[in-house]
Amino acid sequence: MSENTAPFVMAPEPTLQEPLVLEASTHDLIISKEQTDYRLSFCISCEHNGLNEFNVPTCLECGCNLSMLTTLSFKSCPINKWTC
Repeated sequence: MSENTAPFVMAPEPTLQEPLVLEASTHDLIISKEQTDYRLSFCISCEHNGLNEFNVPTCLECGCNLSMLTTLSFKSCPINKWTC
């Protein structure tokens, strides 16, 4: 073994006593239609509004699908036209 390589050690399999539970519900992730429409109103007239290689409306600044970008509660406009 050379000085620059570490010995390979297998880690033990993790054991879970209880199932994993996601803290956030779908309700917390998806905003209302009114909020989505408000966000989308900025995107429609934005100079960074375009289509990706699959002809899906996309923010050309961050690369996000506009439907996802404007619907998810934790997303913000990359040029601060609207915030989460």
